[in-house]
Amino acid sequence: MNCKFSSYNVVHGCLRLTQIVAVFNSQNKLWQVRKYLDPA
Repeated sequence: MNCKFSSYNVVHGCLRLTQIVAVFNSQNKLWQVRKYLDPA
């Protein structure tokens, strides 16, 4: 039971980290597009 719970926490943490990275990457792309469209 304890092993299951800890492995669930690890998977949940990995999913959360992946989600944060995905959000960061999408924001970075938006910033690059904005910079490209408006170089000022």
